[in-house]
Amino acid sequence: NVVCMTQPKSTPSGSVRSTDGVTAGRTATVGINSPTLGRARRPSNTNAWPSHHRDMPTVPEIRERAGAEPITMLTAYDSTTAAIVEAAGVDVVLVGDSLGTTTLGYDSTLPVTVDDMARHTGAVARATEESLVVADMPFLSVGAEDGKSIRNAGRMLKEAGADAVKLESGPHTVDLTRRLVELGVPVLA
Repeated sequence: NVVCMTQPKSTPSGSVRSTDGVTAGRTATVGINSPTLGRARRPSNTNAWPSHHRDMPTVPEIRERAGAEPITMLTAYDSTTAAIVEAAGVDVVLVGDSLGTTTLGYDSTLPVTVDDMARHTGAVARATEESLVVADMPFLSVGAEDGKSIRNAGRMLKEAGADAVKLESGPHTVDLTRRLVELGVPVLA
């Protein structure tokens, strides 16, 4: 099951996006449940975010399709693969910490760092316009210390250009997930 929590976020102009009548911060165990996840506009003054507007599906649009039309999600670790995945019409692109074993040559995902994830997430985000980009948080980058966890998750949005972060969920991440959502970080757990 995928759980997503989010709060309405301010746009670059400072206005708050509509929650489309859905309670902000509500959780669900079916698909991605967030009325504000998507339709992000990346500021043109950052290197990580492309200057063009993204036209990714919103969560209400994805939810509308549930059961009637497949919702697609694939993993990409680089800009070339991300561009191919997006050209194929994939809704969600996950930048997984599995890049440790598939791309970086490690025997497991444990050595993957936040810097590794930010670098690869940035490459994927720069190559996509219409797919929702989700950055997987690597082992021990969240959950040990709240302040460090918040900074690490925030880097994925602010520096790398992700639209959301993915956490391994459990009792140790419930309060952290709530706090991230309060701060405007969309979370899949």
